[in-house]
Amino acid sequence: MISKAIDDLIKANDELLPCPFCGSEARSYSYGIKASVVHCSNESCHVRPEIQSHGGEDVTINMWNARDDRCATALSVAVEALGEISGFYPEAEAIIARKALKTINDIAEGK
Repeated sequence: MISKAIDDLIKANDELLPCPFCGSEARSYSYGIKASVVHCSNESCHVRPEIQSHGGEDVTINMWNARDDRCATALSVAVEALGEISGFYPEAEAIIARKALKTINDIAEGK
């Protein structure tokens, strides 16, 4: 009984992040013993990601929520540099924006 109450509390605190590809709401459901699925709710999402696990819903949610933050880091560095440089060089915004997009693209391609 206590174990179920703890499991329910964990489930209540595990918030699903949106789909990493289209930004739509993610959905989670359990089936069988400790089997669960998290997937993108958007039927128009071109990727339609889905994660399945037999470790329990909390494990599946943690797997879904695990994200690679290299793109966010690259964008943050670019934005900071843009803020520092743009005041000195009028064309800096366009140059930095192009470089930031190239860096993000390189990261996405695994370079």
